[in-house]
Amino acid sequence: MRKKTGAKIQLHDYEVFLENPYRLDFTNDHLNQIIQMHGFIKLHKRRKEELLEALSTIDLMHPPRSTLNEGSSPYDSSLTIDQVNKDLEALEWQECPVQSLQTLGPSQPTIDGAGNDVSPAFKITVKKPRTKRRKTRRISDVSREFA
Repeated sequence: MRKKTGAKIQLHDYEVFLENPYRLDFTNDHLNQIIQMHGFIKLHKRRKEELLEALSTIDLMHPPRSTLNEGSSPYDSSLTIDQVNKDLEALEWQECPVQSLQTLGPSQPTIDGAGNDVSPAFKITVKKPRTKRRKTRRISDVSREFA
């Protein structure tokens, strides 16, 4: 656990918090981040006890998800309509039934000029440096200098 103020809370730290929320090494900033990630506003200038009391009233979400398992790749994981509908039922959002899903993922790699496979997401574009413009003198300016 990091003691640094202002450091973002990590997933592991959040899981430790779920196991024992009254550990002493959680800062007020970490507790406020947990409050914010559950959709509530940050509580300014409050004691740690008040933040812990506020967190005790929130239904905290446990993070286990198929995309967080070690054996799965985020690129291979996609949800089915049934999984999405089950999640929406758990959230009690049945007003808008889901009829179709669009899955976004990385596009197919392309071959660059050197013959290497390059994914379009990882292409690096190099801009040419700008050339300096030279200030052109008018004939009237030059004649004034010599007069």
